[in-house]
Amino acid sequence: MNRRNSLTALVQGVAALATTLALVACGGGGATEETPSDVGASGGDEPGGSPGGGGNPGGGNPGTKPTFTAFAAGSAHTLALRSDGALFGWGYNAVGSLGDGSTTDRTSAVKLGDAAFATDVAAGNRHSLVLRADGTVWASGANERHQLGDGSISTRISRVQVPGLAGVKRVRAGGMTSFAQLQDGSVYAWGDNRWGLVGDGTRVERALPQPVPALNGVKDIRLGERLGAALRADGTVLMWGQDLAGDLGDPGAGDRLSPVPVSGLSGITAIAVGDLHVVALKSDGSVWTLGDNSYGQLGLGAVAYQATATAVPNVSGAIEVQAGAIKTMVRLADGSVRAWGDNDTGSLGDGSSLTRKTPVVASMLAGAKQIALGFAHTLFVRSDGALVGLGANTSGSLGDGTAVDRLQPVPVVGIDAP
Repeated sequence: MNRRNSLTALVQGVAALATTLALVACGGGGATEETPSDVGASGGDEPGGSPGGGGNPGGGNPGTKPTFTAFAAGSAHTLALRSDGALFGWGYNAVGSLGDGSTTDRTSAVKLGDAAFATDVAAGNRHSLVLRADGTVWASGANERHQLGDGSISTRISRVQVPGLAGVKRVRAGGMTSFAQLQDGSVYAWGDNRWGLVGDGTRVERALPQPVPALNGVKDIRLGERLGAALRADGTVLMWGQDLAGDLGDPGAGDRLSPVPVSGLSGITAIAVGDLHVVALKSDGSVWTLGDNSYGQLGLGAVAYQATATAVPNVSGAIEVQAGAIKTMVRLADGSVRAWGDNDTGSLGDGSSLTRKTPVVASMLAGAKQIALGFAHTLFVRSDGALVGLGANTSGSLGDGTAVDRLQPVPVVGIDAP
């Protein structure tokens, strides 16, 4: 079974259990956030028009496009944070990943919080984190590995506050693990730790936030399914987690339960992490990758894996790097986008469904301003400011009012201008 079929099977299987899981959503400790009044707790009307409504993707004034400060794409759900702090979400919701009080998949965007509501968002496979404007962290969705950090394994269809965290600056999620970095630079993590992804030197699953001193003061953190990376202020990179094939840049060393420096990476300005691969952007505009290359996600051709960081050929002038589970995208200074890796749903944006093991021009994303990659879907802000998506549309992950996969970009429906 390939990765795409595995995802479909996962979504279908979990959906069958969603009603049962929702029954425990009020159990356990922690404060519970009220469901926004414009989203019915039993899956009522979706703001911004009914599915398939089309038209202006922002819903509001024609020609007025909202701007966005953050996106988060999970396996099949998406969160978008508007510039005024209002939060929207769509896609897979059978276990409450959107936190709207329901277990109804949303094929169009629904408003999850009004203006000044949030400052950052993160999405794991089937859970979500929201950083509120007051510096607290709230979580919803699947919780089988304590990824919500509330001390329980109860599924939460409405957001619950993650205890013990205040003054948070950013949130990150990967697979079934969650991180928060505070304004003082300290880092906390919780959830799945089978491969050491919490980074605290153990494999002990963490039900509540635990400090990760080795990451204090880092510039950024990115998480995949089983490995993590952090960018330090000096332009070097730390990595930790599962090491199947030299993914951590140190062949034969085995899983790393605490962050370790990656040799060969310096002058790095941005990082991205897939399931088992890492992408690094250097200050000179070159892009470097290492880790698993089973689907060509490193952009290095037919090699099975690359244990040391290697420059991706024919890519220069890069200004942004993004990684999906098994694919990579790079935005260049000239406005063009390069992509490589898994493409069986057309999520690379080259108009095909062919896996690409070396960089190709993602013509559908020309002029894109911001990009977010899920497991098999891609969201981006077009040059005219419209929010659009392509690729897999499992459970409505593209937000266009349907669940039909798209080789051509379609607008997200239901996000109004502030």
